[in-house]
Amino acid sequence: MKDSVRIELDGKDGDLSAEVFLYACRELLVILKNVDSSLSNQTFGALAWTLEGLKKQSPATMILSPRLKPGIHDPDMLDLIPRSCIEGLSLLEAKAARPKPFADATLKHVRNLGAYYQTKLGKCSIAFHGKTVDITSRSVAHINTLLGEVFEAEGSVVGNLESVTIHKGNEFRIWEEVSGHPVRCRFSEELFETVKAALGRRVVVEGLVKSNALAGC
Repeated sequence: MKDSVRIELDGKDGDLSAEVFLYACRELLVILKNVDSSLSNQTFGALAWTLEGLKKQSPATMILSPRLKPGIHDPDMLDLIPRSCIEGLSLLEAKAARPKPFADATLKHVRNLGAYYQTKLGKCSIAFHGKTVDITSRSVAHINTLLGEVFEAEGSVVGNLESVTIHKGNEFRIWEEVSGHPVRCRFSEELFETVKAALGRRVVVEGLVKSNALAGC
């Protein structure tokens, strides 16, 4: 299972409740799916995940294997998506820097896991191809810095529209031409087809712009 992802979870003092286990698994899967959507430019992602193994002894261990969804013909995604997820999580543990495929919504799910580590998790790790990252409370402080809002005003941004997601609200993301930073944009349901048609194109987006401390947009 060379392409598998290994997840290890444990509770405080080795006591892992079913509620905590399921919550952490759900957050980790959402992170994988969000990174997938960002990198593959597929609204619902390019990969499906199969449970290959489950061990309940401390720590609880899950083995997940990716496979391409029907209609997806890019085998590189089988490596790129989980590897980018591991690298991004490692970066967030190390410093307040945004990994390229991590939108604000994804950062918030990582922060949820970090906050759970502070209170209910004794271990939360994810591994791929021999590289392991432990998600801890360090990520919480770094993500809070990244998401800290400085100001908001009417304005516009210009860049390539690279991903669309409808998970917990309609959002798309563009890479702003001047700063090179990703910009998350929310849109109403009636604009869905317009946004979908613009995927992969250079666009001008107008509306209420919020700027944060490090990214600048």
